[in-house]
Amino acid sequence: MPEAQWTWGMSNNAIRELSNLPRNLIEDALDTVALLDDPIPPESTKLKGYANAYRVRFGNERYRILYTVNLHRRFIHVFRVRTRPAAYLKMRKP
Repeated sequence: MPEAQWTWGMSNNAIRELSNLPRNLIEDALDTVALLDDPIPPESTKLKGYANAYRVRFGNERYRILYTVNLHRRFIHVFRVRTRPAAYLKMRKP
């Protein structure tokens, strides 16, 4: 029996942040978000202090996509798309 497909969604803030990027970076970010085959690729890093949050770099490694992975529901939730200095500001512990 084949495994269920991974799905993903974005928070309203992440959509707004993504729409403010230059067009070529939007395409790069969306390609990066398409982690549906492997939501935790080797180039991702687990965020310390969070049970299921990860980050992946894109855009010449200047930008970060922060996301959570729900293994049970096979769902990826993108909650931030920002430059490195701004990516981790005001993050709350889950």
